[in-house]
Amino acid sequence: MSKKIRTEAVDYLFQGILSLKDKEECYTFFEDVCTVNELQSIAQRFEVAAMLRQKNTYLEIAQKTGASTATISRVNRSLNFGSDGYEMVFERLPRLKERRKQLAGTLSGGEQQRVSIARALAKNPKILLCDEPTGALDYKTSKEILKLIEDVNQKYGNTVIMVTHNDAIRNMADRVVKLRDGQIRKDYLNETKIPAKDLEW
Repeated sequence: MSKKIRTEAVDYLFQGILSLKDKEECYTFFEDVCTVNELQSIAQRFEVAAMLRQKNTYLEIAQKTGASTATISRVNRSLNFGSDGYEMVFERLPRLKERRKQLAGTLSGGEQQRVSIARALAKNPKILLCDEPTGALDYKTSKEILKLIEDVNQKYGNTVIMVTHNDAIRNMADRVVKLRDGQIRKDYLNETKIPAKDLEW
């Protein structure tokens, strides 16, 4: 990241953005901070980045977003040679573009879990608490959610605490604590940790 962007004022701005609770608060804040054209320009670049990741052509992107060739090229350079900022956000918000107008209550169980994880990650927490993250999910979707949690932990270094009744999940943990009737029965480091994709139950 360029040192020019790292200033005390920018730090303060980002702290303010991270304090926003939901989309409506974002609208309220950015309506005062940005002009309409500035905000629409940022949103356009974000949409261009999403379409480039989906392998759309420049012509398709220009027709859909109204972006100039220069803007598309600039975003493409950022995707290929930038600080991976776009990738970081897109990976935290899987399928965001396809589902952006869909109510959360109409999503599948796995998609709702992904939305919950993305919301939890929005403020880049040091600790991510997952309470029964695979509850009521089928086997395949459960494995996908566990792989997502594992990827988040490895890439961003968040401490992940999972509460689960699925005994197999302990095999992917660094440390295992077993509780019964409110009492700690076992507490040990897992020396035979295996990847989420290799879990079986």
